[in-house]
Amino acid sequence: MDTKAILKELTVDEKIRLLGGMGDWFIYDCNGKVPKVMMTDGPHGLRKIEVTKAGDVEASNPATCFPTASAMASSWDPEMTYLEGETLADEALMEKISIVLGCGMNIKRSPFCGRNFEYYSEDPLLAGKMAGGFISGTQSKGIGTCLKHFAVNSQETRRMTSDSIVDERALREIYLAGFEDCIKTAKPYTVMTSYNRVNGTYAAANKHLLTDILRDEWGFEGAVVSDWGASIDIVACIKAGLNLEMPDPKGYHTRVLKKAYMDGEISDELLDEKALKILDSFATLSERVEENHPVDFDAHNAVARKLSASGAVLLKNDGALPVSKEKKLIIIGDLAENVRFQGGGSSHINPARQKNALKAFESAGYKYCFAKGYDRNTENTDSKLVSQVKELLEKELDDNSVVLFFLGLTDAFEGEGYDRKDLSIPGNQTELLDEVAKIVNKDQLAAVTFGGAPFDFSFEDKVSSILHMYLGGQAVGEAVCDLVTGAVNPSGKLAETFPLKA
Repeated sequence: MDTKAILKELTVDEKIRLLGGMGDWFIYDCNGKVPKVMMTDGPHGLRKIEVTKAGDVEASNPATCFPTASAMASSWDPEMTYLEGETLADEALMEKISIVLGCGMNIKRSPFCGRNFEYYSEDPLLAGKMAGGFISGTQSKGIGTCLKHFAVNSQETRRMTSDSIVDERALREIYLAGFEDCIKTAKPYTVMTSYNRVNGTYAAANKHLLTDILRDEWGFEGAVVSDWGASIDIVACIKAGLNLEMPDPKGYHTRVLKKAYMDGEISDELLDEKALKILDSFATLSERVEENHPVDFDAHNAVARKLSASGAVLLKNDGALPVSKEKKLIIIGDLAENVRFQGGGSSHINPARQKNALKAFESAGYKYCFAKGYDRNTENTDSKLVSQVKELLEKELDDNSVVLFFLGLTDAFEGEGYDRKDLSIPGNQTELLDEVAKIVNKDQLAAVTFGGAPFDFSFEDKVSSILHMYLGGQAVGEAVCDLVTGAVNPSGKLAETFPLKA
């Protein structure tokens, strides 16, 4: 595609309009002169929402939901994120998506950040390598990526107004080091700015970040995209290094930019530079979109299952695991039946396949007894559910039993847009575990835990074993079965600090 020839055909008004998106997910087509290119949320799976269903986060097309970044990081293996990106790209080709908005790789400064599940690590080297694997895998199939959120974005509460105050050494050695490694080695097509201020200036209008460092020092050649609604002062953003404002500016910022152009604040040279970068980074990807690209969702589920197991961490094992078929398996906890496999917000995926832990054990030929024990949608203890657990244990527990207790953070405790207030998990879970520990011998009791970020593990003295699954994607139930039964060896290692007690 001759993007310079296309640029010459565009009027000034079309070039200005090209600097803002069309709708929620497209670049502007300049009255048919530019290919209609679509991007969509990722990176744990595609969240493609058809135009007719805009605004309904639950209405995205079915897609493979892969483990979250926090889970993937615990594999310490960029080949796993490469495989994830490669597999995700096949589904992007099927859906005619040109840019996947991901991966996220912000440094985990605080365990309270509600979006920590979308980020890899508190270690910049590990974060950069894992992100590089994802980007290289995705772009190997001709699908572009959008590395986010640039930069120093470590909280969700007041994320659009907070100011990250950081000195230059900490900025370079901690918050930017992973981005630098990833951008120089994997070369993402685009980079997304964060919502927050950095040392007083919004990231989307921060020349030190977007031009001095990203382009002049690191040599980034792609387009810089705003997070959705992050372009506070569009003229300042464009002059600082932004190329594309998302979503659709609805005419307002287009008029602001036109006035700045007429006043000489934005030159023809700058306008051409910005528009050409959008054409090079977005429009050229339209050539790689295929017709009727086939996808085997069963095969992709197998990949998700492998990835989930690779990031699982055996935090403790004093003998309860693995569980053979000769053992009597007793499973307790709502999260065994309604497994929490992903986080909420813009990365929410409509899974193409899903099997909970109970069904997975059935498929593996295991017989088990199950009691719900608690309601995952509340923190309140239900005495009736607790009584059912006690009755089950009284009836089924013997010397040949192994009890698997499923617990962890629920959707109400962490998610995009807000931060956690403490490291606790729902009280109805810990209260039930206390009751179970009074009945079951410690060497027969194992915990299977879920969550996108660190939480209080002070219950560890009550159980023999702890298998931590993070948020392991749609196949996490099957991965739990693989690991608990010994079919797969748990080899993950924590990529962030966990407190033993809060």
